[in-house]
Amino acid sequence: MKIRGHANEEALRFESAVVAMPEVIACHLVSGDADYFLEVVVPELEDYQRFLVGKLLALPIVREVRSNIAIQTLKAGAPLPLSHFK
Repeated sequence: MKIRGHANEEALRFESAVVAMPEVIACHLVSGDADYFLEVVVPELEDYQRFLVGKLLALPIVREVRSNIAIQTLKAGAPLPLSHFK
């Protein structure tokens, strides 16, 4: 997802709004083509459409959204491999 501007009150309101959305289980500020990567969980595709149009695209700062739908989850919630930092 891309937004218009980052260092202003509107961007902070965007972040607060997204964090408060129960459908969003994770929100990442990222580098590259997108500004944010959201992990969204909804029961059905129609629920995602309602979320996208009714909530996310309703935020005035949102400029562009690109969606990728997970067809199958092969691995999730694994512990971080941090043993090499000891």
